[in-house]
Amino acid sequence: MTDLSEIWGENQRLIIGTVRDYVGCSLSNRRDELAALVCAPGDDPEQAVRIATNCGMFALGVWRHCRVDHELLRCPYKSGMAIAWVLQIARDKGALVRYSASGTPPTAGSLLHWANDGKPNDHVAFCISDPDDTKQVELAGGGAHDNEITSKRGPWSWNWGRPLQHVIDCDVLMKGSI
Repeated sequence: MTDLSEIWGENQRLIIGTVRDYVGCSLSNRRDELAALVCAPGDDPEQAVRIATNCGMFALGVWRHCRVDHELLRCPYKSGMAIAWVLQIARDKGALVRYSASGTPPTAGSLLHWANDGKPNDHVAFCISDPDDTKQVELAGGGAHDNEITSKRGPWSWNWGRPLQHVIDCDVLMKGSI
């Protein structure tokens, strides 16, 4: 089997490596590392790390760590805004792609956004492998019990009853990064 990481670009490797480094962090395991990642400038790390369902905060932290350039990544977090900020940053950077079943599958390093229209059940996770023949990928992100950052294999088009809404392209997102 070919090591697919040999064909990934620099931005993909940076995002995937960062995400994989944090898998296993939680409130009870490597808490300080998780707090440092999800804490925006001006935030209290001890308070920021305890915010439940932290999938969006994890994504923002990974982007901040990877030096994505956007004003929202340089200001204190506002409660309840993580997913909205993820989508706003992606939209502002031209990286937010509306998913279409007839479109191409996501690439490794992309951030995936699932939701049911009209329901507040949004979720995001990073695609950290290329899709296989069964439309499965390795997904990693926050939002688990104890704020754990987890990784698992699963379908990219569906997440616990939520259809895929957007794919955020890491190469476009990181253009002009510092």
